[in-house]
Amino acid sequence: MVVLLMLWAGPRALGQEANAFTSLQQPSFAKIAALGGVNASFFQGANSFFLYNPALLSAAANGYLSLSYALLPGGAGLSNANYNFTVGNAGTFGAALQYLSYGPIQGYDHTGMPTTVFTPNDFTVSLTHARQANNFRLGAALKFANTSINGYNGNAILFDLGGVFVHPEKDFTVGMVIKNFGFVTREFSPTGNTTLPFEVQLGTSFKPLHMPIRFSVTLQQLNQWNLMREDEVINSLNTGLDNFFRHVVLGAEVILSEHVSLLTGYNHLRRKDLRLDGTGGFSGFSIGTSIAVKAFALVYALGGYHVAGNTHTFTLAANLGQITTKN
Repeated sequence: MVVLLMLWAGPRALGQEANAFTSLQQPSFAKIAALGGVNASFFQGANSFFLYNPALLSAAANGYLSLSYALLPGGAGLSNANYNFTVGNAGTFGAALQYLSYGPIQGYDHTGMPTTVFTPNDFTVSLTHARQANNFRLGAALKFANTSINGYNGNAILFDLGGVFVHPEKDFTVGMVIKNFGFVTREFSPTGNTTLPFEVQLGTSFKPLHMPIRFSVTLQQLNQWNLMREDEVINSLNTGLDNFFRHVVLGAEVILSEHVSLLTGYNHLRRKDLRLDGTGGFSGFSIGTSIAVKAFALVYALGGYHVAGNTHTFTLAANLGQITTKN
């Protein structure tokens, strides 16, 4: 039940307008999870970044297969598999499959009597394409999403559009992405009015010269200024600043060597939404590590959500092209 409160903002009452397919906003790639869960500009070779901004898809990662799994509170699990490839003159593509199981949930009827145990789940398939234009990269993603909740099913077709500026000499990028716009192809019920998790993000990543740290600053949910909860109001400078920083996600990668790095992030919106009154704990913070050896890379992330439980995300990436060439 905790996971439903955290991750599923789906139909709270069939027939009322509600956001669905919000598993699309949950980071499944460990490096993004460690950097605060949101990023639109990190352009450093790892193939899975295109899941968060299609313009981050790069031919340099062709042949990469990435497998991720996130252990979520309440017995839920988020799986993702994606692959980069080139199709002749058509350019670079990325295909991905994501599946989220919320774990078993006891059902009840209108009198409060137990009924059957059911397992809600989401799955998404996507295809991404990107092109280079001088120092700019442009990308687009087509996604089909499905949510199943105890016999009720909803489907949607969604699109992402993104762009990234890559400095020709410095380790500096600026990215922008418009995410999850499209249309619902099947409502959960005849009277349903489901909305999509539409979002606009803008961010930058940069590594100062001679400093072994790569920083990221991302502005999330720019399509909606007020991110306060229903019981909160913006009535002073402090609350206004608090609302502003809910749009900000900070991340940093500390580069220990060519093969090892440490990762950390902070998401103020997550902290404000999920912490308990009077104590914040680890909520909103995240840490992780990345280890790359030859054709393989392993990334782990610990994400702070709620005192009821945090997330553990693992990603294993392999350069299949390099492996098959050596063999």
